[in-house]
Amino acid sequence: MRGIVIGLFIMVPFYAAAWAYASGAASRGALPVLHLGGQP
Repeated sequence: MRGIVIGLFIMVPFYAAAWAYASGAASRGALPVLHLGGQP
């Protein structure tokens, strides 16, 4: 159970950052770079 909690604490900020980056990239018209696996 502890591993799941730790995993959530690690993954939630990562998903939040990824979502924010995806939203910003879409507004800049750079979404295809994200689809190709590009890093911010």
